[in-house]
Amino acid sequence: MCRLTAYIGTPIVAADLVTRPNHSIITQSFAARERLCETHYTPPCINGDGFGIGWYSSDMSEDPEPCIYRSTRPAWNDENLMQLSEKIRSHLLFAHVRAATPGSVVAERLCHPFRCGRYLFMHNGNVGGFDRVRRRLMDRLNDACFEFAVANGASDTVVCFALFLNALPDHMAVVSPDVLRQNMEGVVALIVRTCQECGVEEASLLNFVISDGLMLLATRFVHDPKSPDSSPASLYFGAGTAYERKTTTTAGPGGAVVAGTGGEYGMTHTDRRIKVVIATSEPLSDNHTDWVVVPPNNMLIVTPDLHLLLAPLGASDAMGFALENIMSMERRLLPIELQDTLGPVASRAVLGREGGEPRVETARPASLSPRKRLEPGEEGGEEGGEEGVGIFQRARHMILGHSESALALAVSGNLLFSGSLDGCIRVWNIETFSLDAVVPCADEGHAVLALVVHGQVLYTTSSDNKLRAWGLAGRGGQEAGEEGGNGVGVGGGLHPLVGRGVYRGYGPPHFIGGGRRDAGGRGGRGGRRWRGHIPRISRHVSQALARVRGSISPYGHA
Repeated sequence: MCRLTAYIGTPIVAADLVTRPNHSIITQSFAARERLCETHYTPPCINGDGFGIGWYSSDMSEDPEPCIYRSTRPAWNDENLMQLSEKIRSHLLFAHVRAATPGSVVAERLCHPFRCGRYLFMHNGNVGGFDRVRRRLMDRLNDACFEFAVANGASDTVVCFALFLNALPDHMAVVSPDVLRQNMEGVVALIVRTCQECGVEEASLLNFVISDGLMLLATRFVHDPKSPDSSPASLYFGAGTAYERKTTTTAGPGGAVVAGTGGEYGMTHTDRRIKVVIATSEPLSDNHTDWVVVPPNNMLIVTPDLHLLLAPLGASDAMGFALENIMSMERRLLPIELQDTLGPVASRAVLGREGGEPRVETARPASLSPRKRLEPGEEGGEEGGEEGVGIFQRARHMILGHSESALALAVSGNLLFSGSLDGCIRVWNIETFSLDAVVPCADEGHAVLALVVHGQVLYTTSSDNKLRAWGLAGRGGQEAGEEGGNGVGVGGGLHPLVGRGVYRGYGPPHFIGGGRRDAGGRGGRGGRRWRGHIPRISRHVSQALARVRGSISPYGHA
Protein backbone atom coordinates (compact mmCIF):
# COMPACT_ATOMS: atom_id res chain seq x y z
CA MET A 1 0.00 0.00 0.00
CA CYS A 2 1.12 3.53 -0.77
CA ARG A 3 0.13 7.18 -0.65
CA LEU A 4 -0.31 9.38 -3.71
CA THR A 5 -1.20 12.91 -4.77
CA ALA A 6 -2.02 14.35 -8.21
CA TYR A 7 -2.53 17.98 -9.19
CA ILE A 8 -4.00 19.53 -12.35
CA GLY A 9 -4.69 23.20 -12.95
CA THR A 10 -2.88 26.52 -12.83
CA PRO A 11 0.89 25.86 -12.84
CA ILE A 12 2.44 25.63 -9.38
CA VAL A 13 5.82 24.84 -7.89
CA ALA A 14 6.11 21.16 -6.96
CA ALA A 15 7.14 22.09 -3.41
CA ASP A 16 3.63 23.44 -2.80
CA LEU A 17 2.40 19.90 -3.22
CA VAL A 18 5.34 17.70 -2.20
CA THR A 19 7.22 19.32 0.66
CA ARG A 20 5.61 22.46 2.10
CA PRO A 21 2.04 21.55 3.22
CA ASN A 22 1.56 20.37 6.80
CA HIS A 23 0.46 16.96 5.56
CA SER A 24 2.38 16.85 2.30
CA ILE A 25 3.20 13.64 0.49
CA ILE A 26 6.61 13.64 2.22
CA THR A 27 4.90 13.87 5.61
CA GLN A 28 2.69 10.97 4.58
CA SER A 29 5.80 8.90 3.94
CA PHE A 30 6.44 8.72 7.71
CA ALA A 31 3.15 9.89 9.27
CA ALA A 32 0.33 8.53 7.11
CA ARG A 33 -3.02 8.56 8.86
CA GLU A 34 -5.32 6.43 6.72
CA ARG A 35 -3.21 3.75 5.04
CA LEU A 36 -4.60 0.22 5.20
CA CYS A 37 -1.99 -2.24 6.51
CA GLU A 38 -1.52 -5.68 4.96
CA THR A 39 1.01 -7.09 7.45
CA HIS A 40 1.67 -6.87 11.14
CA TYR A 41 5.33 -5.93 10.68
CA THR A 42 4.78 -2.84 8.52
CA PRO A 43 3.54 0.14 10.55
CA PRO A 44 0.59 1.74 8.72
CA CYS A 45 2.13 5.19 9.07
CA ILE A 46 5.33 4.29 7.17
CA ASN A 47 5.75 4.46 3.38
CA GLY A 48 9.51 4.28 3.07
CA ASP A 49 10.16 1.87 0.18
CA GLY A 50 10.83 4.59 -2.36
CA PHE A 51 9.12 7.55 -3.93
CA GLY A 52 8.62 9.28 -7.26
CA ILE A 53 7.34 12.49 -8.81
CA GLY A 54 6.19 13.11 -12.37
CA TRP A 55 5.39 16.27 -14.27
CA TYR A 56 4.67 17.68 -17.72
CA SER A 57 6.22 20.52 -19.67
CA SER A 58 4.33 23.79 -19.92
CA ASP A 59 4.33 23.44 -23.73
CA MET A 60 2.34 20.27 -24.35
CA SER A 61 2.24 20.82 -28.10
CA GLU A 62 6.01 20.65 -28.40
CA ASP A 63 6.77 18.17 -25.62
CA PRO A 64 3.82 16.01 -24.53
CA GLU A 65 5.91 13.32 -22.82
CA PRO A 66 6.19 13.53 -19.02
CA CYS A 67 9.36 13.48 -16.94
CA ILE A 68 9.83 11.44 -13.75
CA TYR A 69 12.27 11.35 -10.84
CA ARG A 70 12.27 8.18 -8.72
CA SER A 71 14.42 6.74 -5.97
CA THR A 72 14.44 3.82 -3.52
CA ARG A 73 15.36 6.17 -0.69
CA PRO A 74 12.68 7.16 1.78
CA ALA A 75 11.15 10.43 0.62
CA TRP A 76 11.98 12.14 3.90
CA ASN A 77 15.69 11.41 3.38
CA ASP A 78 16.33 12.60 -0.18
CA GLU A 79 17.94 16.02 -0.47
CA ASN A 80 17.64 15.98 -4.26
CA LEU A 81 13.87 15.75 -3.99
CA MET A 82 13.82 18.81 -1.72
CA GLN A 83 15.93 20.80 -4.19
CA LEU A 84 14.08 19.71 -7.33
CA SER A 85 10.68 20.45 -5.80
CA GLU A 86 11.65 24.10 -5.41
CA LYS A 87 12.41 24.44 -9.13
CA ILE A 88 9.87 22.21 -10.90
CA ARG A 89 6.82 24.16 -12.07
CA SER A 90 4.00 22.45 -13.93
CA HIS A 91 0.26 22.42 -14.55
CA LEU A 92 0.10 18.66 -13.85
CA LEU A 93 2.06 16.89 -11.11
CA PHE A 94 2.13 13.34 -9.71
CA ALA A 95 3.73 12.41 -6.38
CA HIS A 96 3.90 8.94 -4.79
CA VAL A 97 5.47 7.31 -1.74
CA ARG A 98 5.69 3.51 -1.72
CA ALA A 99 5.09 0.80 0.82
CA ALA A 100 6.00 -2.37 -1.06
CA THR A 101 3.49 -5.22 -0.93
CA PRO A 102 4.69 -8.44 0.74
CA GLY A 103 7.01 -10.37 -1.57
CA SER A 104 7.76 -7.35 -3.77
CA VAL A 105 11.33 -6.13 -4.09
CA VAL A 106 12.46 -2.56 -3.50
CA ALA A 107 13.91 -1.31 -6.79
CA GLU A 108 13.90 1.98 -8.62
CA ARG A 109 12.11 0.57 -11.66
CA LEU A 110 9.23 -0.47 -9.38
CA CYS A 111 8.77 3.00 -7.89
CA HIS A 112 5.79 5.03 -9.07
CA PRO A 113 4.81 6.89 -11.17
CA PHE A 114 5.35 5.01 -14.43
CA ARG A 115 5.37 6.64 -17.84
CA CYS A 116 4.84 5.52 -21.42
CA GLY A 117 4.25 7.81 -24.36
CA ARG A 118 2.24 10.77 -23.07
CA TYR A 119 0.82 8.86 -20.09
CA LEU A 120 1.67 8.93 -16.37
CA PHE A 121 0.32 6.21 -14.09
CA MET A 122 0.44 5.40 -10.38
CA HIS A 123 -1.38 3.01 -8.09
CA ASN A 124 -2.33 2.73 -4.44
CA GLY A 125 -3.32 -0.83 -3.53
CA ASN A 126 -2.75 -4.30 -4.90
CA VAL A 127 -4.15 -6.97 -7.18
CA GLY A 128 -5.28 -9.82 -4.96
CA GLY A 129 -3.55 -13.16 -5.64
CA PHE A 130 -1.39 -11.55 -8.27
CA ASP A 131 0.98 -14.51 -8.45
CA ARG A 132 -1.99 -16.60 -9.63
CA VAL A 133 -3.45 -14.15 -12.16
CA ARG A 134 -0.27 -12.56 -13.54
CA ARG A 135 0.12 -15.05 -16.40
CA ARG A 136 -3.48 -14.70 -17.56
CA LEU A 137 -3.35 -10.92 -17.46
CA MET A 138 -0.06 -10.72 -19.34
CA ASP A 139 -1.40 -13.10 -22.00
CA ARG A 140 -3.77 -10.29 -22.98
CA LEU A 141 -0.90 -7.93 -23.87
CA ASN A 142 0.45 -7.29 -27.33
CA ASP A 143 4.21 -7.59 -27.86
CA ALA A 144 5.03 -3.93 -27.17
CA CYS A 145 3.01 -3.76 -23.94
CA PHE A 146 4.37 -7.16 -22.83
CA GLU A 147 7.94 -5.92 -23.26
CA PHE A 148 7.06 -2.72 -21.38
CA ALA A 149 5.70 -4.75 -18.45
CA VAL A 150 8.76 -7.02 -18.31
CA ALA A 151 11.20 -4.11 -18.56
CA ASN A 152 9.53 -2.39 -15.60
CA GLY A 153 9.45 -5.39 -13.28
CA ALA A 154 6.03 -6.87 -14.16
CA SER A 155 4.59 -5.89 -10.77
CA ASP A 156 0.85 -5.75 -10.32
CA THR A 157 0.89 -1.97 -10.94
CA VAL A 158 2.98 -2.27 -14.09
CA VAL A 159 0.77 -5.00 -15.52
CA CYS A 160 -2.33 -2.89 -14.84
CA PHE A 161 -0.73 0.04 -16.65
CA ALA A 162 0.25 -2.25 -19.54
CA LEU A 163 -3.35 -3.45 -19.83
CA PHE A 164 -4.47 0.17 -20.08
CA LEU A 165 -1.88 0.91 -22.76
CA ASN A 166 -2.78 -2.29 -24.60
CA ALA A 167 -6.15 -0.81 -25.55
CA LEU A 168 -4.62 2.32 -27.09
CA PRO A 169 -3.26 1.96 -30.63
CA ASP A 170 -1.10 5.10 -30.31
CA HIS A 171 0.38 6.11 -26.96
CA MET A 172 1.12 9.64 -28.19
CA ALA A 173 -2.31 10.42 -29.66
CA VAL A 174 -4.87 12.50 -27.79
CA VAL A 175 -8.18 10.71 -27.18
CA SER A 176 -11.41 11.87 -25.57
CA PRO A 177 -12.10 11.57 -21.82
CA ASP A 178 -14.84 9.06 -22.65
CA VAL A 179 -12.34 6.75 -24.34
CA LEU A 180 -10.03 6.87 -21.33
CA ARG A 181 -12.94 6.30 -18.96
CA GLN A 182 -14.18 3.22 -20.79
CA ASN A 183 -10.62 1.98 -21.13
CA MET A 184 -10.10 2.24 -17.36
CA GLU A 185 -13.45 0.58 -16.69
CA GLY A 186 -12.39 -2.27 -18.95
CA VAL A 187 -9.10 -2.75 -17.07
CA VAL A 188 -10.89 -2.89 -13.70
CA ALA A 189 -13.49 -5.31 -15.08
CA LEU A 190 -10.82 -7.56 -16.58
CA ILE A 191 -8.89 -7.74 -13.29
CA VAL A 192 -12.03 -8.60 -11.33
CA ARG A 193 -13.15 -11.18 -13.88
CA THR A 194 -9.71 -12.84 -13.98
CA CYS A 195 -9.54 -13.03 -10.17
CA GLN A 196 -12.96 -14.66 -10.12
CA GLU A 197 -11.99 -17.19 -12.79
CA CYS A 198 -8.84 -18.11 -10.84
CA GLY A 199 -10.68 -18.46 -7.55
CA VAL A 200 -8.73 -15.69 -5.83
CA GLU A 201 -10.05 -14.91 -2.35
CA GLU A 202 -7.73 -12.01 -1.51
CA ALA A 203 -9.07 -8.48 -1.86
CA SER A 204 -7.96 -6.22 -4.72
CA LEU A 205 -7.55 -2.52 -3.97
CA LEU A 206 -7.48 -0.60 -7.25
CA ASN A 207 -6.88 3.11 -6.69
CA PHE A 208 -5.42 4.13 -10.06
CA VAL A 209 -4.44 7.64 -11.19
CA ILE A 210 -3.61 8.28 -14.84
CA SER A 211 -3.09 11.34 -17.01
CA ASP A 212 -2.14 12.21 -20.56
CA GLY A 213 -1.08 15.73 -19.63
CA LEU A 214 -4.47 17.19 -20.54
CA MET A 215 -6.91 15.34 -18.29
CA LEU A 216 -6.81 13.22 -15.16
CA LEU A 217 -8.63 10.06 -14.03
CA ALA A 218 -8.57 8.59 -10.53
CA THR A 219 -10.36 5.43 -9.38
CA ARG A 220 -11.34 4.25 -5.90
CA PHE A 221 -12.29 0.59 -6.12
CA VAL A 222 -12.26 -2.58 -4.02
CA HIS A 223 -13.11 -6.17 -4.92
CA ASP A 224 -13.24 -8.51 -1.92
CA PRO A 225 -14.89 -11.93 -2.46
CA LYS A 226 -15.00 -12.59 1.28
CA SER A 227 -16.56 -9.28 2.28
CA PRO A 228 -18.59 -7.36 -0.32
CA ASP A 229 -18.85 -4.42 2.10
CA SER A 230 -15.08 -3.92 2.44
CA SER A 231 -13.82 -0.37 2.28
CA PRO A 232 -11.46 0.68 -0.52
CA ALA A 233 -8.25 2.58 0.11
CA SER A 234 -8.80 6.24 0.94
CA LEU A 235 -9.05 8.86 -1.82
CA TYR A 236 -10.08 12.51 -1.65
CA PHE A 237 -10.34 15.38 -4.06
CA GLY A 238 -10.31 19.13 -3.67
CA ALA A 239 -11.30 21.77 -6.21
CA GLY A 240 -11.26 25.53 -6.28
CA THR A 241 -9.86 28.67 -7.86
CA ALA A 242 -6.38 28.27 -6.39
CA TYR A 243 -4.40 26.15 -3.94
CA GLU A 244 -2.30 28.54 -1.88
CA ARG A 245 -0.30 28.87 1.31
CA LYS A 246 -2.14 30.74 4.03
CA THR A 247 -0.42 33.70 5.64
CA THR A 248 -0.13 33.57 9.43
CA THR A 249 0.54 36.36 11.90
CA THR A 250 2.42 36.14 15.20
CA ALA A 251 3.25 38.56 17.96
CA GLY A 252 6.78 39.90 17.64
CA PRO A 253 8.98 41.89 20.01
CA GLY A 254 7.13 44.67 21.73
CA GLY A 255 3.77 43.23 20.73
CA ALA A 256 4.25 43.99 17.04
CA VAL A 257 2.37 41.79 14.61
CA VAL A 258 4.72 39.86 12.36
CA ALA A 259 3.44 38.19 9.17
CA GLY A 260 4.90 34.84 8.28
CA THR A 261 4.22 31.73 6.26
CA GLY A 262 3.68 28.25 7.61
CA GLY A 263 2.73 24.92 6.16
CA GLU A 264 -1.02 25.46 6.17
CA TYR A 265 -2.44 25.46 2.64
CA GLY A 266 -6.00 25.75 1.46
CA MET A 267 -8.34 26.09 -1.48
CA THR A 268 -9.62 29.53 -2.40
CA HIS A 269 -12.96 30.09 -4.14
CA THR A 270 -13.12 33.45 -5.92
CA ASP A 271 -14.65 32.26 -9.18
CA ARG A 272 -17.43 29.94 -10.24
CA ARG A 273 -15.02 28.17 -12.53
CA ILE A 274 -12.69 25.46 -11.25
CA LYS A 275 -9.03 26.19 -11.93
CA VAL A 276 -7.37 23.65 -9.63
CA VAL A 277 -8.13 19.99 -8.83
CA ILE A 278 -6.17 17.76 -6.46
CA ALA A 279 -6.70 14.02 -6.01
CA THR A 280 -4.92 12.65 -2.95
CA SER A 281 -4.89 9.63 -0.66
CA GLU A 282 -5.07 11.90 2.37
CA PRO A 283 -5.99 15.60 2.75
CA LEU A 284 -2.95 17.84 2.44
CA SER A 285 -4.30 20.31 5.00
CA ASP A 286 -6.26 20.18 8.25
CA ASN A 287 -9.12 22.20 6.78
CA HIS A 288 -11.46 19.32 6.00
CA THR A 289 -13.94 21.57 4.21
CA ASP A 290 -11.44 21.68 1.32
CA TRP A 291 -11.67 17.94 0.72
CA VAL A 292 -14.38 15.61 -0.53
CA VAL A 293 -14.26 11.82 -0.22
CA VAL A 294 -14.46 9.99 -3.54
CA PRO A 295 -17.31 7.48 -3.11
CA PRO A 296 -16.33 3.79 -3.06
CA ASN A 297 -16.19 2.11 -6.47
CA ASN A 298 -16.24 5.37 -8.37
CA MET A 299 -13.98 7.13 -10.84
CA LEU A 300 -13.10 10.81 -10.65
CA ILE A 301 -12.70 12.38 -14.11
CA VAL A 302 -11.16 15.81 -14.67
CA THR A 303 -11.58 16.94 -18.27
CA PRO A 304 -9.17 19.27 -20.10
CA ASP A 305 -11.58 22.13 -19.26
CA LEU A 306 -11.33 21.16 -15.56
CA HIS A 307 -14.89 19.91 -15.39
CA LEU A 308 -15.37 17.37 -12.60
CA LEU A 309 -17.30 14.14 -13.17
CA LEU A 310 -17.89 11.07 -11.02
CA ALA A 311 -18.59 7.78 -12.81
CA PRO A 312 -19.56 4.57 -10.97
CA LEU A 313 -17.43 1.47 -11.35
CA GLY A 314 -18.85 -2.04 -11.13
CA ALA A 315 -17.85 -5.60 -11.79
CA SER A 316 -20.72 -6.48 -14.12
CA ASP A 317 -20.19 -7.79 -17.62
CA ALA A 318 -21.82 -4.62 -18.95
CA MET A 319 -18.83 -2.63 -17.74
CA GLY A 320 -16.29 -4.86 -19.47
CA PHE A 321 -15.31 -4.83 -23.10
CA ALA A 322 -12.74 -6.46 -25.33
CA LEU A 323 -9.51 -4.59 -24.64
CA GLU A 324 -7.97 -5.48 -27.96
CA ASN A 325 -10.95 -4.04 -29.88
CA ILE A 326 -10.32 -0.39 -29.09
CA MET A 327 -10.99 0.86 -32.62
CA SER A 328 -14.58 -0.33 -32.61
CA MET A 329 -15.06 1.24 -29.20
CA GLU A 330 -13.87 4.59 -30.49
CA ARG A 331 -16.35 4.40 -33.36
CA ARG A 332 -19.18 3.82 -30.88
CA LEU A 333 -18.12 6.71 -28.65
CA LEU A 334 -17.01 9.33 -31.14
CA PRO A 335 -18.39 9.30 -34.68
CA ILE A 336 -15.57 11.29 -36.24
CA GLU A 337 -17.11 11.31 -39.70
CA LEU A 338 -20.23 13.03 -38.38
CA GLN A 339 -18.18 15.60 -36.49
CA ASP A 340 -16.13 16.36 -39.59
CA THR A 341 -19.32 16.82 -41.62
CA LEU A 342 -20.66 19.40 -39.21
CA GLY A 343 -17.44 21.40 -38.99
CA PRO A 344 -16.61 23.46 -35.89
CA VAL A 345 -18.92 22.84 -32.96
CA ALA A 346 -19.49 25.29 -30.11
CA SER A 347 -18.31 23.39 -27.04
CA ARG A 348 -19.74 25.63 -24.32
CA ALA A 349 -23.24 26.82 -23.61
CA VAL A 350 -21.98 30.36 -23.00
CA LEU A 351 -21.04 33.24 -25.22
CA GLY A 352 -17.84 32.73 -27.17
CA ARG A 353 -14.55 33.94 -25.74
CA GLU A 354 -13.16 36.13 -28.48
CA GLY A 355 -11.90 39.65 -28.79
CA GLY A 356 -12.54 42.18 -31.52
CA GLU A 357 -15.91 43.43 -32.65
CA PRO A 358 -19.00 41.60 -31.37
CA ARG A 359 -20.72 39.53 -34.01
CA VAL A 360 -23.04 36.59 -34.49
CA GLU A 361 -22.53 33.48 -36.58
CA THR A 362 -25.56 31.60 -37.85
CA ALA A 363 -25.47 27.88 -38.61
CA ARG A 364 -27.39 26.62 -41.59
CA PRO A 365 -30.00 24.06 -40.48
CA ALA A 366 -29.25 22.06 -43.62
CA SER A 367 -25.72 21.40 -42.33
CA LEU A 368 -27.08 19.31 -39.47
CA SER A 369 -27.49 15.58 -39.83
CA PRO A 370 -30.28 14.56 -37.45
CA ARG A 371 -30.84 10.89 -36.76
CA LYS A 372 -34.26 9.30 -37.06
CA ARG A 373 -36.08 8.28 -33.91
CA LEU A 374 -37.80 4.90 -33.72
CA GLU A 375 -41.48 4.91 -32.93
CA PRO A 376 -42.61 2.85 -29.89
CA GLY A 377 -42.98 -0.80 -30.76
CA GLU A 378 -40.90 -0.68 -33.92
CA GLU A 379 -38.30 -3.39 -34.39
CA GLY A 380 -35.35 -4.14 -36.58
CA GLY A 381 -34.15 -0.59 -36.83
CA GLU A 382 -37.03 0.68 -38.97
CA GLU A 383 -37.01 4.43 -38.97
CA GLY A 384 -39.92 6.52 -37.82
CA GLY A 385 -40.92 9.71 -39.51
CA GLU A 386 -39.97 12.12 -36.69
CA GLU A 387 -36.52 13.56 -36.63
CA GLY A 388 -34.55 13.41 -33.42
CA VAL A 389 -31.62 15.47 -32.26
CA GLY A 390 -28.27 14.68 -33.84
CA ILE A 391 -25.32 13.46 -31.83
CA PHE A 392 -23.48 16.68 -32.63
CA GLN A 393 -25.46 19.84 -33.25
CA ARG A 394 -24.19 23.34 -33.85
CA ALA A 395 -25.85 26.29 -32.16
CA ARG A 396 -28.11 28.20 -34.51
CA HIS A 397 -26.65 31.52 -33.35
CA MET A 398 -23.29 32.06 -31.65
CA ILE A 399 -22.79 35.54 -30.23
CA LEU A 400 -19.16 36.60 -30.08
CA GLY A 401 -18.20 39.66 -28.10
CA HIS A 402 -16.71 38.67 -24.75
CA SER A 403 -13.02 39.07 -24.05
CA GLU A 404 -13.41 36.80 -20.97
CA SER A 405 -15.66 33.85 -20.20
CA ALA A 406 -19.36 34.56 -19.68
CA LEU A 407 -20.53 33.12 -16.34
CA ALA A 408 -24.20 34.13 -16.08
CA LEU A 409 -27.20 34.90 -18.30
CA ALA A 410 -30.62 36.49 -17.79
CA VAL A 411 -33.40 37.48 -20.21
CA SER A 412 -35.97 40.28 -20.02
CA GLY A 413 -38.17 40.76 -23.05
CA ASN A 414 -35.96 41.19 -26.09
CA LEU A 415 -32.86 41.85 -23.96
CA LEU A 416 -30.21 39.31 -23.00
CA PHE A 417 -27.88 40.17 -20.11
CA SER A 418 -24.56 38.35 -19.77
CA GLY A 419 -22.20 38.61 -16.81
CA SER A 420 -18.52 38.10 -17.47
CA LEU A 421 -15.28 37.28 -15.74
CA ASP A 422 -14.13 40.84 -16.47
CA GLY A 423 -16.74 42.26 -14.08
CA CYS A 424 -19.02 43.73 -16.75
CA ILE A 425 -22.61 43.14 -17.85
CA ARG A 426 -23.20 43.08 -21.57
CA VAL A 427 -26.64 43.98 -22.88
CA TRP A 428 -27.67 42.23 -26.10
CA ASN A 429 -30.69 42.64 -28.34
CA ILE A 430 -31.79 39.09 -29.09
CA GLU A 431 -33.91 40.18 -32.05
CA THR A 432 -31.01 41.75 -33.91
CA PHE A 433 -28.21 39.85 -32.07
CA SER A 434 -26.42 43.17 -31.49
CA LEU A 435 -24.45 44.31 -28.46
CA ASP A 436 -26.15 47.41 -27.04
CA ALA A 437 -23.97 48.22 -24.04
CA VAL A 438 -21.12 47.16 -21.75
CA VAL A 439 -21.84 48.07 -18.12
CA PRO A 440 -19.20 47.91 -15.34
CA CYS A 441 -20.84 45.90 -12.57
CA ALA A 442 -18.25 44.57 -10.11
CA ASP A 443 -15.25 46.06 -8.36
CA GLU A 444 -11.98 45.90 -10.25
CA GLY A 445 -10.64 42.36 -10.57
CA HIS A 446 -13.93 40.64 -9.64
CA ALA A 447 -16.30 38.57 -11.73
CA VAL A 448 -20.06 38.70 -12.22
CA LEU A 449 -21.34 35.37 -10.90
CA ALA A 450 -25.14 35.39 -11.28
CA LEU A 451 -27.96 37.42 -12.85
CA VAL A 452 -31.65 37.29 -11.89
CA VAL A 453 -34.51 39.35 -13.35
CA HIS A 454 -37.42 40.03 -10.99
CA GLY A 455 -40.09 42.30 -12.36
CA GLN A 456 -38.40 45.49 -13.50
CA VAL A 457 -35.22 44.90 -11.49
CA LEU A 458 -32.07 43.00 -12.53
CA TYR A 459 -30.13 41.62 -9.54
CA THR A 460 -26.45 40.75 -9.94
CA THR A 461 -23.97 39.03 -7.62
CA SER A 462 -20.22 39.22 -7.99
CA SER A 463 -17.10 37.80 -6.39
CA ASP A 464 -16.63 41.02 -4.38
CA ASN A 465 -19.47 39.72 -2.14
CA LYS A 466 -22.00 42.31 -3.30
CA LEU A 467 -25.51 42.02 -4.67
CA ARG A 468 -26.44 44.92 -6.91
CA ALA A 469 -29.84 45.95 -8.21
CA TRP A 470 -30.49 47.65 -11.53
CA GLY A 471 -33.73 49.18 -12.74
CA LEU A 472 -34.80 48.17 -16.25
CA ALA A 473 -35.53 51.38 -18.13
CA GLY A 474 -36.87 51.90 -21.62
CA ARG A 475 -34.79 51.80 -24.77
CA GLY A 476 -33.90 55.44 -24.31
CA GLY A 477 -31.95 54.61 -21.22
CA GLN A 478 -34.13 56.70 -18.85
CA GLU A 479 -36.67 55.66 -16.28
CA ALA A 480 -39.21 57.87 -14.59
CA GLY A 481 -37.57 59.63 -11.67
CA GLU A 482 -34.05 58.59 -12.67
CA GLU A 483 -31.23 60.85 -13.70
CA GLY A 484 -29.85 58.53 -16.34
CA GLY A 485 -28.16 55.27 -17.06
CA ASN A 486 -24.55 54.37 -16.56
CA GLY A 487 -22.10 52.48 -18.69
CA VAL A 488 -21.14 52.67 -22.33
CA GLY A 489 -23.70 52.31 -25.10
CA VAL A 490 -22.43 50.42 -28.12
CA GLY A 491 -25.01 50.01 -30.83
CA GLY A 492 -28.38 51.20 -29.56
CA GLY A 493 -27.59 54.42 -27.74
CA LEU A 494 -27.89 54.39 -23.97
CA HIS A 495 -28.49 51.01 -22.37
CA PRO A 496 -31.59 50.25 -20.30
CA LEU A 497 -29.87 49.66 -16.91
CA VAL A 498 -30.18 52.17 -14.07
CA GLY A 499 -28.19 51.53 -10.89
CA ARG A 500 -30.40 51.21 -7.81
CA GLY A 501 -28.32 49.95 -4.91
CA VAL A 502 -25.86 47.47 -3.44
CA TYR A 503 -26.40 44.65 -0.96
CA ARG A 504 -23.15 43.83 0.82
CA GLY A 505 -22.25 40.40 2.18
CA TYR A 506 -24.72 38.29 4.12
CA GLY A 507 -25.65 40.73 6.87
CA PRO A 508 -28.64 43.09 7.01
CA PRO A 509 -29.31 44.93 3.75
CA HIS A 510 -27.33 48.13 3.29
CA PHE A 511 -28.06 50.29 0.30
CA ILE A 512 -26.41 53.31 -1.21
CA GLY A 513 -28.68 56.33 -1.05
CA GLY A 514 -28.93 60.00 -0.20
CA GLY A 515 -26.10 60.98 -2.48
CA ARG A 516 -24.80 60.42 -5.96
CA ARG A 517 -22.34 57.63 -6.57
CA ASP A 518 -20.27 56.69 -9.58
CA ALA A 519 -21.70 53.83 -11.58
CA GLY A 520 -20.92 50.33 -10.37
CA GLY A 521 -18.06 51.48 -8.12
CA ARG A 522 -15.82 52.01 -11.14
CA GLY A 523 -14.83 55.61 -10.44
CA GLY A 524 -17.13 57.17 -13.03
CA ARG A 525 -15.71 55.25 -15.95
CA GLY A 526 -19.19 54.99 -17.40
CA GLY A 527 -19.64 58.77 -17.61
CA ARG A 528 -23.05 58.67 -15.83
CA ARG A 529 -24.16 58.96 -12.20
CA TRP A 530 -27.13 57.55 -10.34
CA ARG A 531 -28.99 57.95 -7.08
CA GLY A 532 -30.03 55.02 -4.85
CA HIS A 533 -33.74 54.47 -4.21
CA ILE A 534 -34.06 52.45 -1.01
CA PRO A 535 -37.86 52.01 -0.86
CA ARG A 536 -38.20 50.72 -4.44
CA ILE A 537 -35.39 48.17 -4.22
CA SER A 538 -35.92 46.82 -0.72
CA ARG A 539 -39.22 45.13 -1.49
CA HIS A 540 -37.58 43.02 -4.20
CA VAL A 541 -34.38 41.89 -2.45
CA SER A 542 -35.91 39.38 -0.05
CA GLN A 543 -37.70 37.61 -2.91
CA ALA A 544 -34.74 37.51 -5.25
CA LEU A 545 -31.94 36.87 -2.77
CA ALA A 546 -32.82 33.22 -2.21
CA ARG A 547 -32.89 32.65 -5.97
CA VAL A 548 -29.52 34.32 -6.39
CA ARG A 549 -27.89 32.38 -3.58
CA GLY A 550 -29.30 29.13 -4.87
CA SER A 551 -27.76 29.69 -8.29
CA ILE A 552 -24.16 29.59 -7.06
CA SER A 553 -22.16 26.41 -6.47
CA PRO A 554 -18.48 26.15 -5.46
CA TYR A 555 -18.01 23.46 -8.13
CA GLY A 556 -19.39 25.43 -11.07
CA HIS A 557 -22.88 23.91 -11.31
CA ALA A 558 -25.93 26.11 -11.27
